[in-house]
Amino acid sequence: YISWPAGSRPQLCLVGADEIAGWLEHGRGPGTVRRLSAPDEIAGCSLLFLGRDSTQTRQWLAAAQSRAILTVGEQGGFLQKGGIINLVTRNNTLLFEVSLENAQRAHLVFSSRLLSLAEHVAGSAP
Repeated sequence: YISWPAGSRPQLCLVGADEIAGWLEHGRGPGTVRRLSAPDEIAGCSLLFLGRDSTQTRQWLAAAQSRAILTVGEQGGFLQKGGIINLVTRNNTLLFEVSLENAQRAHLVFSSRLLSLAEHVAGSAP
């Protein structure tokens, strides 16, 4: 549903999401998982998840900008700050918003099928 540039290796990087990190590190998730503590550690990440308790969101997103890193957050204004996918909860349902403009900067391509599931899509396809 999301295409990364050729040669990208899957690596999930987490900031401020200790519960999720613990769950994934105990073999419940695919691929390599890294917990990060500083924005200069993002080299090698293919997905950067910024938990709701993460700080310095703008610095993390600036470090990921123009790299093939899918940035996912769960904070108000995440897309406007440069994030690609923002998770939101409404009526006990987990939904997501997408910024196509931010995805294009990261050289990521979203399928129309995935976009049709989004609660909101900001920007337009090329």
